[in-house]
Amino acid sequence: AFSSRMGDGKGPISLRIDMTAKLTLEDAAKIFKGNVAQIIADFQTEDLPITRFEGAIFNSQYPEYADQTYFDLTAKLGSPLTFKGVPLDYLSFDLYGRSTLTQLRQVELGYADGQGLAQIDIHTPKSGASTLNYQFTLQDAEQNQAIQSLPQLDNLETKLQSTSSNSSQPSAREPARIDLQLNGQGPAEDPLRHAGLGQIEIRNEQLGTIQLLGPLSKILQNTQFNFTSFNLNLLRGNFHYQNQLVTFDPLRIDGTRTQITALGSLNLSNQALNMRLKLSLFGNFGKPDSNIKKISELITKPLTNLLEFELTGTPDQQKIRSLYDPRNLIPLFE
Repeated sequence: AFSSRMGDGKGPISLRIDMTAKLTLEDAAKIFKGNVAQIIADFQTEDLPITRFEGAIFNSQYPEYADQTYFDLTAKLGSPLTFKGVPLDYLSFDLYGRSTLTQLRQVELGYADGQGLAQIDIHTPKSGASTLNYQFTLQDAEQNQAIQSLPQLDNLETKLQSTSSNSSQPSAREPARIDLQLNGQGPAEDPLRHAGLGQIEIRNEQLGTIQLLGPLSKILQNTQFNFTSFNLNLLRGNFHYQNQLVTFDPLRIDGTRTQITALGSLNLSNQALNMRLKLSLFGNFGKPDSNIKKISELITKPLTNLLEFELTGTPDQQKIRSLYDPRNLIPLFE
């Protein structure tokens, strides 16, 4: 529908849209301009999403209506698609486009066999680069698939995956699952320059093979402790991130009997670790007030300092040092 003034010769004041249709993404992008059109163009799908448009496009000949153009869009697609090359199982969202702000609300998506929820604000100033504010939650996704499907983490993929293919353990295991929460902000075009907070949980029967624990495994192979018998199966922790540095405070790795606490950081650019690890061999053995727990603490108490380590360096040049000697006189393990 058109709105106009009689006799001013400038044409319609605005074009108003209110429609529900199945449109190709290319056709949908043509209806919009700027930031909204770019968001739509970043999607790829073979199917036609069900889309509802409502909005008004104001004529630039009427400066008194400047910045009043708006778009509201609701879209739902129950079949696979991609967004900037990232595969999704399904997607639905509400989008509200204004002059310098685009808001995505009620975002629901399927990713790596998990379920995601999000809300995003895209700030587009008249001068300067676009920025994002976002909240994102992913639940029960398959760990390796989640990492493999993110182009931004290609150089990190092999470091975070379990190396179960090199393990002597049977391969018929439940796949590792991951939960993730993010609350952050940063440039729209550079995810490695963001800052924010998050939580992570990984449920994986082969946690003892991931890169973070590799040096510990190497040390303990030369002791009476069998690292693979610890049955580490749960990793969880809080973290904050600034640009390419992720800092854990703390990261906990648990097994049936064993508990590992890690404080420190991971650099996403080169996977360098700078962490302090504390290994409690029987930290999860028995109830807190049980006699078994008290006996295990008595047995392992002399080992407490011996099982604290400093882990630094990249995967190719990783070093781990015992913190037992305050002057760090114990040689480096590489």
